[in-house]
Amino acid sequence: MKQKYFLVLAILGIITVSGCLQKDYVQSNKSGMYKTIDSFQGNFSIYGTPLLNQNVDLIFSVNPIEDMPNSKIKLFLPEAVSIVNGSDEWTGNMKKGENTQLSTTLKVTTPGEWEIRAYVESVLPSGYKEYRSYYRCFKTYETSAQVTTACSSKPGLQQIPEQEQ
Repeated sequence: MKQKYFLVLAILGIITVSGCLQKDYVQSNKSGMYKTIDSFQGNFSIYGTPLLNQNVDLIFSVNPIEDMPNSKIKLFLPEAVSIVNGSDEWTGNMKKGENTQLSTTLKVTTPGEWEIRAYVESVLPSGYKEYRSYYRCFKTYETSAQVTTACSSKPGLQQIPEQEQ
């Protein structure tokens, strides 16, 4: 009985200590509700309209609220969106308050709603990995296009037709 009690206390102690070692990125607002703090402060800037087979410049910027060593920015693009110029990945160290940018020129080659995802991560000296994803949607049609913060349907998902009765 004493061994089980000691084991439970040891596990609870380890959980408590490991929880204290991780950074707490939660802050309270006036209503007492909690929200996650965006330590990277990522933002999309899109120059041009993502019309079918036309180039559009995309700049993803990160302006961290603290130093973020060992960082990576990666763009995830659907098959219908290709890179014309630039890169889909950046690696390096980001400094607090300094703007880091990943610039690329894209082209939408097929009509549809296409989700663009920017993923940012940093491995802190403590070994703790901080990460976050940001999204934009290119809604490209035959003769028009727009950019929104979210797609109305997930790319690649198809509605299964109802069986005839």
